[in-house]
Amino acid sequence: MAGGRNAGDATIAFHRTRMHSHKLILEKDAIKAEWSLEWDESVFRLKSPDRQTALETDSSQAYRMVDLQGLYSHRKVSLATPEGLLTFKPQKAAAKELRCFVEAALRSDLDYRRIVEEQSRKATRLGLGMFFGGGVPFGLYCWWASWAPPPSPGLMQSVGWLIHLVLLLLMGLTLAGMSVAWFGISQTIRIRRIEADLSSKH
Repeated sequence: MAGGRNAGDATIAFHRTRMHSHKLILEKDAIKAEWSLEWDESVFRLKSPDRQTALETDSSQAYRMVDLQGLYSHRKVSLATPEGLLTFKPQKAAAKELRCFVEAALRSDLDYRRIVEEQSRKATRLGLGMFFGGGVPFGLYCWWASWAPPPSPGLMQSVGWLIHLVLLLLMGLTLAGMSVAWFGISQTIRIRRIEADLSSKH
């Protein structure tokens, strides 16, 4: 999630807009109770299924409470609330409109844009580290297994499960690294496009 200073340190003026309203369901909620998320140019509000206000703030500050990786990588709305981070199941329409909301802030708030840019660089470095940290050992093992003589049945019976577990972990690390790196790279590209567009209008 983008952060780095108090939300009240910046005030962004959004153009007058209609009230956006979406019904969301928390992840791992077997009951599937609906939360209400709504915002316009003035207020950003999240209400629980029993109509209690879980989050309410000025729209000019709310974008800093949005978890960008969940929003862009998984179309999930994740919000930092006084009770902690709340993550909802993917909802395409809500994610699309919230992305427009965040990108309006990226265009208007230079400090926020720099924070997101630095987070994107870190995500890219982390993702590439995970990708190579898992992919290189996995590839080396596959290369070795392609020409090495078959292990004895006794050896495979005793440690085969461990080898399979390690290979699964390495594969998972590699795939997760690809996802994190792609998020970082795509965010950097998005910021570059926004900055190019802003420069062309000056």
